[in-house]
Amino acid sequence: MNLGKTNLFFSYLYIISALIIAILSYLHRNELKFNTKLYRYEVTGVVDGSGGEDVDFSVKEEFNITTQTLQILITVMFCVAGLFHLFYFTNGFYTRSYLAEIRAGHNRFRWLEYSITSAIMVFILGVLAGFKDLYTIIFACVLAASTCAIGF
Repeated sequence: MNLGKTNLFFSYLYIISALIIAILSYLHRNELKFNTKLYRYEVTGVVDGSGGEDVDFSVKEEFNITTQTLQILITVMFCVAGLFHLFYFTNGFYTRSYLAEIRAGHNRFRWLEYSITSAIMVFILGVLAGFKDLYTIIFACVLAASTCAIGF
């Protein structure tokens, strides 16, 4: 199987997977049975007590990540991957930009694909693994995306 046919195969596979997940998401509308809320912590003051300094902080609920949100993100991730593989198959939607990049020894389109899909995956896995701090999830997504964007 040559590279073009492989990219076309995976394009179809990703798009079909996205459709299956969208259909299953529509048919199965039950919410997750655990807490998927994200919080933001805010320092409200520093108190100089007799034993040293204490920090007062408040917890603010920012987002409640629903099952539907996670299902949409998974579907979007597969659609993005499918469109990128279609882009690879058509050599940059017939602009010849993809093979020019490959011949120049770069694969920046793959880096872009991976940076987008890895950030989505890290977000989904972080929520499901129990991350509660909004900034921790954002930082993890930015770190994953920036690492992939520079070719790692």
